[in-house]
Amino acid sequence: MPWDEQFTGRDGIRHHYDELLSAFPDLAIVMHDRHVTDRFVILEVTVSGTHLGDWRVLPAMGRRMESH
Repeated sequence: MPWDEQFTGRDGIRHHYDELLSAFPDLAIVMHDRHVTDRFVILEVTVSGTHLGDWRVLPAMGRRMESH
């Protein structure tokens, strides 16, 4: 996490996604591939959405974003 945060438990995870989905109400995550090892599951995804609400220190920009 870029902000050195960790979210644990039902309430922590719920808070994280409530905040994220408030800022990006059309958030979409598309999985492209999955790699499974004895210790990890790694997902290759594309995350996209329109930044319509404040998120962290970023004011709403009204622009679409996409991250691979």
